[in-house]
Amino acid sequence: MSAEKNWNKWNDEIQARYTKEHKRKMRSDSVALEEGLIILSDEQVRNCNPDEIWEKMLEYIKWFEERFDTKVRTLDWHRDEGEIELGRVKYNEHAHFIFDDVDSRGEKIRNKWSRYGTELKEMQDKVAEIFAPLGFIRGVPLKEGEERPYRTPKQQRKYAGKKVEQKLIKTINKGKAKIKDVTAEAKKIRSELKKEKAKRAEYAELEALTKKLKAEAKAKELTMEELKSKMETLEKRLLEQIND
Repeated sequence: MSAEKNWNKWNDEIQARYTKEHKRKMRSDSVALEEGLIILSDEQVRNCNPDEIWEKMLEYIKWFEERFDTKVRTLDWHRDEGEIELGRVKYNEHAHFIFDDVDSRGEKIRNKWSRYGTELKEMQDKVAEIFAPLGFIRGVPLKEGEERPYRTPKQQRKYAGKKVEQKLIKTINKGKAKIKDVTAEAKKIRSELKKEKAKRAEYAELEALTKKLKAEAKAKELTMEELKSKMETLEKRLLEQIND
């Protein structure tokens, strides 16, 4: 079976599981399959048997499936990527895995993860625990205000660029919502209501909230986070109302 057919088959299974639980289809902009990453030290990988490393990866995948009630569809270890550093090849040893973002109960997995990265830290700790017997050591957390040292100017520039990008993303996420943002969110919900053959009453509620939120956005009293939260709450209630 081709990769495209496999992907479509997995996607259909996930969509069906979500629909069975919620009595409606997933939003058109929702992601059904997500990707995870396992990153290992190049130096320590060279000291280990590749078969043992692969077994540890499989052990982690088993834990990940049980911990988050999901199914990992693929696991690929990339060993041919990297760069020349100080005259030697430094490989970027890592593995990608694709997993269902809808659990067995039809709930979106990543939606349940803490915004403070609690689950991400738990995953990193588990990787360290599983790979410790092979000599791998968990990276030491940075102290407040401390920057992780990089050995080359190229890496320093790359890190600085990432810091700027992360700061920009953080600023945008915490920024004020504009009228066009309200319009865009309302358009998404209107599309879902149309699919579910909503009645005038549902559209009227959406229009009323949209008008209210546009006024708040114009007065710069509405954040993007508040906008998404209010719209998602309304959408969930209206779709449940339609399907009752």
